[in-house]
Amino acid sequence: MPRTYACYHDAIKKIIEVGQENKITIAQIIEHPCFVREDNHLEVADFKKEIRREVRRLIEEIGTDFETGSQILVEEKPRGRGQQAYYYWTSSSLKNVALGREEISEDRLMARAIAFQFVDEYLKEFLPPSIIASLEADMDEANDDLHVSKFWQKKLQFHPSGFEVAPNPKIVLGNEKDWDKTYDALNKQYVIRANYETLHKELVPNTVSLSLQKIQYINHKVMVLAFVHELNSVKTFEVARLKDIEKSSDYSFEHIDYNTYEKNYKFEARVNVSVKDYFKSVRFGHNFKEAEYESGDSWLIRATIKVPDHFSESKRGKPDPFAIANFLCGFGDSMEVIKPDFLRDEMKRRSENLWKLYSDDFESVPVISKSPHEQTGNLKKLNQINDKK
Repeated sequence: MPRTYACYHDAIKKIIEVGQENKITIAQIIEHPCFVREDNHLEVADFKKEIRREVRRLIEEIGTDFETGSQILVEEKPRGRGQQAYYYWTSSSLKNVALGREEISEDRLMARAIAFQFVDEYLKEFLPPSIIASLEADMDEANDDLHVSKFWQKKLQFHPSGFEVAPNPKIVLGNEKDWDKTYDALNKQYVIRANYETLHKELVPNTVSLSLQKIQYINHKVMVLAFVHELNSVKTFEVARLKDIEKSSDYSFEHIDYNTYEKNYKFEARVNVSVKDYFKSVRFGHNFKEAEYESGDSWLIRATIKVPDHFSESKRGKPDPFAIANFLCGFGDSMEVIKPDFLRDEMKRRSENLWKLYSDDFESVPVISKSPHEQTGNLKKLNQINDKK
């Protein structure tokens, strides 16, 4: 029959740190955030004494190091009456063995903890729910390890947008079944029918039949690239907005030929030195060329980029610059796109609209309202907006 307080063994083993310089008391163990007291133990008068007994039992059970003969988990007893005892592990490798982990270095253990904690905080919605479920224990353990060693938890900051933007952890709440069905359909390659609320109601039906191709993580959102059977075209959908998903037998599963869907284009832009250095430090497109100096603080950068075809019927067969234009707009007036022409035209369109928004000579609402429909070539919607002026 298990002892009443044996339920705290795992927490105790994790909380006690390695090395005499990191020794801690029973009170510090109990007060640690990773130590969660059971409800039926909240009113126990001698709780600290009971935990001390459990620590001593652990010391006895874990025993001594075979090579050195010394205790693996050490109790440093008080020298005087009324003083507290201290506890610590003699080495990281022996602590890991006691925790049921493989014998690995402290650095490797911390790297593992950081990786799992990163998945937990930033990529949980991106991975299939079944995989996340299987990693829950690892992610909990990683968070415990990082709580114990707070240094890296405070020193690592993931802000790819340049400021604090992260996925909303509540985005899946209330939509778990549809989220699961999305990944199941992707894995088993069957067609789904789903409801999808979109701004482009004239172009995309509210109910769509989709052959899902791949999950994409774009702008901190989980998207799925899919063949839309009603449109006979390819489009990305936000997974969180796919509702009431059902398996459909109305269509056969369609595989996308990416060589047809995405085409290569020569990219060229004029940039200043800071943007030039940025592109040198990242992987952008293919065949990125060494920047060519022009004059002053002006450089030419060149690469080959892949751009998908547009999903809109009115722009069928034409490239869709939406995603890459969003990215390049972040460089503001530090970049001038020269090639390809369709991308330069889109950058000009956005620049002209930005000028209208900030010049105080134009009404902002029509400019903002028309922008997404200008990008899709939805003349009907554009005419409706113009008629409201």
